[in-house]
Amino acid sequence: MESAAQQKAWMAKIFGSCYFILLGFTYAIMELVSGHFSFADLCVLLWACLPILINKRWLYVVFGGVNLLVWSYIALGMMVISGGDAVGLLFMAIITAGAVVASLLLIYSAISISEKRFSLI
Repeated sequence: MESAAQQKAWMAKIFGSCYFILLGFTYAIMELVSGHFSFADLCVLLWACLPILINKRWLYVVFGGVNLLVWSYIALGMMVISGGDAVGLLFMAIITAGAVVASLLLIYSAISISEKRFSLI
């Protein structure tokens, strides 16, 4: 029987992974609809699915850390620019905040889940 903390960490891993997979698929669908889908877009989609496919603790830490840095940089850029459309800025702020939270959840789950319970199966 596993502790409540282990279950919370496992759910954090699932939520964080699914958030980035959902963002990747949304981006791919938008590119397909606009007719500009390219190899780089496929790489973005594969990058989003990489932690679930490989399922290693170190990969969750690296993936979460890189995404945390990238989305923090985007948030900093939004604060500097912030002279644009208010609705677009709010929408981007919500996506950025979700990505930062999902990145932190991935790092938390990799640190706190025991090795034998880390697998999805």
